[in-house]
Amino acid sequence: MATPDVVVIIIGANDVMRLKRLSDALWPLTVAVHDLRRAGARVVVATCPDLGTVQPFTQPLRFFAHWSSRLMATGQAIVVLRAGGRTVSLADTLGPLFRSEPADMFSAWDHLHPSALGYRAAADAILPSVCAAAGYPRPEDRHVPHRVYRKGSHHPLAWWAFRASRRVGARLTAAESETAHERAAA
Repeated sequence: MATPDVVVIIIGANDVMRLKRLSDALWPLTVAVHDLRRAGARVVVATCPDLGTVQPFTQPLRFFAHWSSRLMATGQAIVVLRAGGRTVSLADTLGPLFRSEPADMFSAWDHLHPSALGYRAAADAILPSVCAAAGYPRPEDRHVPHRVYRKGSHHPLAWWAFRASRRVGARLTAAESETAHERAAA
């Protein structure tokens, strides 16, 4: 069986909704990204969306959902980067849109899952990182901030992951997966 060039993993909200322990939720992701990278695939992970945007949730549940999904997304970014993958923060790229246009972005059926328009917005948010991982960055995506984490950085990985989760459009990449692309771009 041939190894795919790029693998995209989109994280939903089930681990947060089911109140799964963080370590239990992150371990399978760690193993999957590590195994895929070892096989030679580039991996792009879209981290947990902001569940604080879900309209049927009332306070204080909405705040707890927001906080839990941010914690999960930060943890996911850390383990993916350590394993050599890239991350895209769905919470920041899509959260404001889902919060301001819930009738359009959420499914009319359950008001929890994205609508077709919501899934399109997610695909649009993920596509620049997939193209860059495949070695074909799009000219129109030059404005998208890409952060590269390198071991030995003066900031710990958790700092980079949290910072990226707070900046709209930020994408994090591991240094190992960027080396060849950076040389080609130079």
